[in-house]
Amino acid sequence: MKSNAARGRPPRGRESRHPEIHRGLSVFKSYAQAAERRRQIAARLQEQGSDQPVKIGDYVARLTLEGPGVGYEDRDEPDGHMTIWGDPLRLAGAVTDLSPAERDR
Repeated sequence: MKSNAARGRPPRGRESRHPEIHRGLSVFKSYAQAAERRRQIAARLQEQGSDQPVKIGDYVARLTLEGPGVGYEDRDEPDGHMTIWGDPLRLAGAVTDLSPAERDR
């Protein structure tokens, strides 16, 4: 539950133009959208002949975010992508379900 900035990773894409995005977490509105993004990344790596692991993780966490101290940006992207901000411990405590990213549909 740490941002790319907190992990010491350099900003990419929109993060370079908007530092606050670099300090947030990339999330999706639904399990299906998150799992689809992972499948797309895995397929692209395979097409490239890369043996790199998919870096976005093997699990999808469902979070229930309520109350103060959590912020988000929802640009209503077609793929369901959003950015959230909050204390990593609070975000971890908001996990209500954890599922394998490649479970049967």
